Amino acid sequence: MFTTIDETGRLNNYAVEPEMYFASYPSPEQQQRYMLQG
Repeated sequence: MFTTIDETGRLNNYAVEPEMYFASYPSPEQQQRYMLQG
């Protein structure tokens, strides 16, 4: 947890953000499943 204190003494707590990553393109089998779900 990341905590900051502003000029009035108030505490602000921030959750830790996960690292960003790029998604991979779905395989033909996954595309077929997505099509059936839609």
